[in-house]
Amino acid sequence: MRVWCLKKRTLAFAKDILEAVEKFPARTGASVIREQVVRSGTSVGANFHEADAALTLPDKLKSLVTARKEVHETAYWLALAQLRWPTSPGLDHALREAAELFAILNALVRKATEKDTA
Repeated sequence: MRVWCLKKRTLAFAKDILEAVEKFPARTGASVIREQVVRSGTSVGANFHEADAALTLPDKLKSLVTARKEVHETAYWLALAQLRWPTSPGLDHALREAAELFAILNALVRKATEKDTA
């Protein structure tokens, strides 16, 4: 996948996350999950952008690993939200996208790791 395409995709993911959490109920438990989803979900793209601008391969790898961790954490919080509010709109799509982004980022981390050890 091309870098510009993944940049657009992670930005769309962040937008989808922000839209999904707006529909969570206004309760204490929901606000905790909302904050966690927003923090981790929006940082995926930020870390990918940082990886793209990295000057060295180790810096790039560090940012890619962080993006991968953040999307994995986001999937956890989305799954928890879905258990709590199964009819909340946007969660199914966000969970699928998180899984796809994790797979893409995992492949990029593996590729960068191979280059780093070569």
